[in-house]
Amino acid sequence: MGWNQSFTIKSIGFVFIVLLALHFSFPGKLYGLEWLMAAFIIFTFVFLGIQSFNNRWENITEKSFITRLFWFSFGFRVAAMLLLLLISYSTWDMFYYVGAKDEMKYFRVASEASDVFSMFGLSEAYKHILENYRNEISDTGFCAFQTVLIIIIGSSPIIFKLIYITIGSFTVIRLYKLTTLVFDQRVARLSAIIFMLFPIAWFYSIVLMKESLMILLILEAIIQILKLQKQLNLNTLLKLLLLVVLLFFFRSAISILMVLVAAFSMFLLTKKNRLLVNIVVTIVLLGAYLYFLQSTGKADDYYEQYTETDEFESRRVETGTKINPYFAVANAPVYVSISLFAPFPSFVKVPIDSGLPHNEYYYHIAGCLTWIILAFFSIVGLYHAIRYRRQELAPIWAFILGYQFILLKAILFTSVRFSYPAKPLLIIMAAYGIYKLKNKYIFNLYLGAALLMIIGWNYVRLTGRGG
Repeated sequence: MGWNQSFTIKSIGFVFIVLLALHFSFPGKLYGLEWLMAAFIIFTFVFLGIQSFNNRWENITEKSFITRLFWFSFGFRVAAMLLLLLISYSTWDMFYYVGAKDEMKYFRVASEASDVFSMFGLSEAYKHILENYRNEISDTGFCAFQTVLIIIIGSSPIIFKLIYITIGSFTVIRLYKLTTLVFDQRVARLSAIIFMLFPIAWFYSIVLMKESLMILLILEAIIQILKLQKQLNLNTLLKLLLLVVLLFFFRSAISILMVLVAAFSMFLLTKKNRLLVNIVVTIVLLGAYLYFLQSTGKADDYYEQYTETDEFESRRVETGTKINPYFAVANAPVYVSISLFAPFPSFVKVPIDSGLPHNEYYYHIAGCLTWIILAFFSIVGLYHAIRYRRQELAPIWAFILGYQFILLKAILFTSVRFSYPAKPLLIIMAAYGIYKLKNKYIFNLYLGAALLMIIGWNYVRLTGRGG
């Protein structure tokens, strides 16, 4: 079917109805009018942009498409950066802090590590980073990267943001390249355009946090797995191994999942004449990765962490319930069934830690509204991928489902930040689903269900937090 004006009009109308319904459901409890208007304007811009760019760029050459994709991605992210800097500076006189607590810690620790490096060398600088993250290796990668940047170019947050904007814009191109390996140009271009305009991607391209680099590493790893499926190559295998090791320094769970996805994908596409070779390649990959884990000296700790999850889940529930009593049923079947549609947009005012005037939830209204529309199409795409093309698309859908399982076990599926790593691949599925959808009336029914999910989520937030 493809993206058309009907989807655009219905999506914009849906958001208008959502705002109206929330106004009557939670009178006097919503964010300020300026935040709601900004979210509506950004959402409208995004969906008009998807339709416009998809039509205008449909028949241009691939070279022109990639050039435009990069520069438009760069421009949108620069505009978002300037807007967030203006908000942060005028709100609490901090020129780069935008409501994400980890951002300040990353920057502070990296600055300290650069000073340690100048006096004692690289080893001591890394030890300083490691100590600040309680010897948790998987939290040190991004801080180490920022330390290198500070050593080379100084400690200007604005320059850092421009670097991450460049990385984020390049990541849009890599998503396009990934999609061309398994889909035609229609799906590849639409997925890249959606990701170019995805507000949550803007946010994580301009804050000083690890998501921007981590998403690039995830996409590159998936690309290498897809290439290995098509042709076994030592160079590709080594690139994949390097990427999963680098991912470990950003988020260990994703690194381990990626290795399992690679092994699963290799066997799922196995042909008789490649069975033995695939077994050897998988053994080499797993063996090299296990050797790396052993070299960290914490292999047993990671084994317990990812195999004995009940205790961690219980602690999460206990901690979360102290904040919101509804957290106690966060792993109930009803939550599991709607987890792929999360994170949901938050509109109601609840107490904010540290007494700040607003937090990260305010920035993600438009992004979460955009996602709840795209989530429908991603489900359609996942269905067609698993039913009709499960072998060749295994790296994509296996990572999505595997990561979703991790989010459910950790009860983090409502977190914008922790759910984001799967979103680029889900956007690919959404673009695929848009072209596979036959009955557009199902979308109308979904919008009604989405309205109920948004109202329900905000009711839970408000009543659970004492609103």
